[in-house]
Amino acid sequence: MASSKGNRVDIEAESRSTQTLPTIEASTKNNPLQRVIKRFGYDEESLYQKCIKRYGKGSFRSAKDVCSTCKCNHKGGLTCTKRDCYRKIVYNNCVIEHGTEEFKLPNDSCNTCTCFQSGEIGCTEIICDPVDLYGSCTTKYGKGSFKSPYDSCNTCKCNQRGELSCINKRCKGGNGYEKCIRKYGKGNFKSPNENDHCNTCKCISSGELRCTDNNCRKEENYRECIKQYGKGDFKNPRGDCNTCKCLSNGERACTKKDCPIISQYEECVKRYGKGEIENPDGICGICKCSKEGTFNCVGGDCGDSREYYLNVVTPAPLLNFAQQKFYTVYIYTDSHEKSGDLPILSSSHIRKKIVAIGRNYIEHALELNNKLPTEPMFFLKPTSSYVVSPGKIYLPKNHIVHHEIELGVVIGKTCKAIKQQNAYDYVSGYALGIDLTARDIQDAAKAKGYPWTVAKGYDYFTPIGQFVPKSQIVDPHNLQLWMKVNNQFRQNDSTGLMTFKIPQLIEYVSSIMTLEEGDLILTGTPKGVGPIEPGDKINAGLESDSKLITSLEFEVSKESY
Repeated sequence: MASSKGNRVDIEAESRSTQTLPTIEASTKNNPLQRVIKRFGYDEESLYQKCIKRYGKGSFRSAKDVCSTCKCNHKGGLTCTKRDCYRKIVYNNCVIEHGTEEFKLPNDSCNTCTCFQSGEIGCTEIICDPVDLYGSCTTKYGKGSFKSPYDSCNTCKCNQRGELSCINKRCKGGNGYEKCIRKYGKGNFKSPNENDHCNTCKCISSGELRCTDNNCRKEENYRECIKQYGKGDFKNPRGDCNTCKCLSNGERACTKKDCPIISQYEECVKRYGKGEIENPDGICGICKCSKEGTFNCVGGDCGDSREYYLNVVTPAPLLNFAQQKFYTVYIYTDSHEKSGDLPILSSSHIRKKIVAIGRNYIEHALELNNKLPTEPMFFLKPTSSYVVSPGKIYLPKNHIVHHEIELGVVIGKTCKAIKQQNAYDYVSGYALGIDLTARDIQDAAKAKGYPWTVAKGYDYFTPIGQFVPKSQIVDPHNLQLWMKVNNQFRQNDSTGLMTFKIPQLIEYVSSIMTLEEGDLILTGTPKGVGPIEPGDKINAGLESDSKLITSLEFEVSKESY
């Protein structure tokens, strides 16, 4: 991207995977670089020198993520690797959590675990020998005899197998033993603790219960895993071509095949099928996937031999986002007259809850010095925080308020425990939204371990744009999300940089709570968040292939409350 000031030129080299600037031999007619070279006298060598002056020789970390690298190529552009950062995030968090790449298991004196670069944790499964078990026992109880943990009159000591060997004389106190065996029977039986699935107990002479002390966590994790995914192999929850299975310790072990990249056209056909179909929004017209992978809808015969070309709009006096939604129907006759507004046949209403995803863009998490999550994290916002574009935002007094531009996903029908592969069936459309945050309140809450409700829940803290039907966006992870304050870019990034994609978010949130028609999921914000002040003018947009899909605009009122 080139810009000029006076007699100077500044070539902004963007971190785009394996993209380079056009060659010097290319025609200048449709070549912006050649026009710059022709006007200012730059050549490839000077562009290369300008690049290394800015970035240095050799490889450096990409601005797009934490694991790709870039370097200046001989044409003065940047050539970048493109890697899957998710595994590195999991690996880094594993090392941070345990303080080292290799660590010991709690309550296990002979096994070790390792944080692997693949993002998995591998542990040895050695059966600890008696010496180790004896050492664990003496560490807990000490050497020699000690008072029995099971009754009031006997003593125990650690034997060489690491077990407790106790004197088993009958303690004074009556017929407690008989009562115990009448209740539980002789011999071993399942622990009466309903939260304990792996230990056994037996009645001892004092009438008390003596129980094994096994760690049930692994078995519980395994039960949860097979309950969610079943026994045997299952599709990778991340949605690629690999398969996984539940291990005995409750972890998932997945194959690591290189999966083919699905083209945008294949993705469109997978969702809508080949050939023409009726408009999925329930109005006249037909749609089909183009070779470029876009889902195009054109006018159809609506019963009066005239073609209708449709453009979604929302009426100006809306108080609550998408409480009503209208199609403006343009009837193209010889005179190109335009009809009035007709109500939509099936609408989505934002009226239930706002689910906001946190730290879903790596660079944003890093700019606030936050730990990177290994699974989606979210919080709820009140619907009283909605304010519809175009409009005014009123700020609370004496607080630092930051903007966070986000892509919103509108739920079209009630769902619970949805799998990733079916997630888009429950999406009715999208919206552009801003998650405003009282940063000073949030920082204080985080320091005390308090929730973020106050920092996120003020009135006017969820500015929202127009509803965009699902059919108008083929790939929600191939959009450009930008925001300006006083006509200066603050945020400008691709939705493809989300750590957890939309199907993963819907699967995760719906596994915890029911999602209802009209719920809004804010999918996280990219880097560049910052403060807004009274009098600021805010503009934001959502683009696909450099074409504006939707936008919003707000003015920050000089009055506060």
